[in-house]
Amino acid sequence: MTDDDLSYLDDIESLEILEIIERRMRSVHPDRANDLDCMDNVSFRSRYRLNKDTAESLIQMLDDTLSAPSEKNYALSSTEKVLIALRYYATGSFQLVLGDLAKVSQSSASRAINDVSKALASLRPNYIRLPQTGLELRQVSQEFYRNSGFPAVYGAIDCSHIPIINPGGDLAEVAVLENEVPPEYHLVGDNGYACRSYLLTPFLDPSTPQEIRYNVAHKAARNVVERQYGIMKRRFACLATSLRCSLQNAMTVIVAIAVLHNIALQMDDVFEEIIEEEDDEGNTPTVANHAAGLAKRNALLSTFFNN
Repeated sequence: MTDDDLSYLDDIESLEILEIIERRMRSVHPDRANDLDCMDNVSFRSRYRLNKDTAESLIQMLDDTLSAPSEKNYALSSTEKVLIALRYYATGSFQLVLGDLAKVSQSSASRAINDVSKALASLRPNYIRLPQTGLELRQVSQEFYRNSGFPAVYGAIDCSHIPIINPGGDLAEVAVLENEVPPEYHLVGDNGYACRSYLLTPFLDPSTPQEIRYNVAHKAARNVVERQYGIMKRRFACLATSLRCSLQNAMTVIVAIAVLHNIALQMDDVFEEIIEEEDDEGNTPTVANHAAGLAKRNALLSTFFNN
């Protein structure tokens, strides 16, 4: 065998080795399709619960945070991270399944969800806030009054149960502090709350025309929060199934989805499914009503609901 023959065999062996390496790399890091490019808007929305334009804007918004340099080959792009997280929010699927869909490992899918959730939650001050200035307070109150006929509303409060892994131990009850609400305004909430000067509830057993009118207006005022919780759970099914993660990560995901919900609203990305209203008139207060709350409620009754 000549030297040329040996050289030729060496070349073949080198090519075979390169082919094996490339084949292994392809099997570990397969080409990952971008559903933003591959799907029309209807197909994309049915899977990710957002319009493509909204998703693209979200990716641009989070790009600086998510595209930190990585020493790993085939690191996930901002687009891939956002799409994995959106699929999780939309379905609540196991991370292993999400990883298979995105052609990444379960651990990569988990990191993507955590990264995107933290990035979204960090935007909370910009997208979740109560009215602060006198002008904002008047605008919010006037909007509530136009929609419901209930006066001086600062906001609507409600609770929504989201399944999580039991963290163990006792969790302190979260209370709204009295000094958070300006005294001339009030929150509205159902009878699961005690009636206070800063949080007005319906009459449990309305017996007069005035009390009935009050309750009708009160329900219309608080309907906005009940409806939004329903929309969020239908749109982002992970809130209605189970957040199979630590308590800290679950809280981050919940805040992230609330931010995402408000971003979608700002972009006119409206969720059209019909949400059934809850009948909560029968809720009984778990704590005693306060005299100041009952006095304020009676004052409103005589001033605004007498005719």
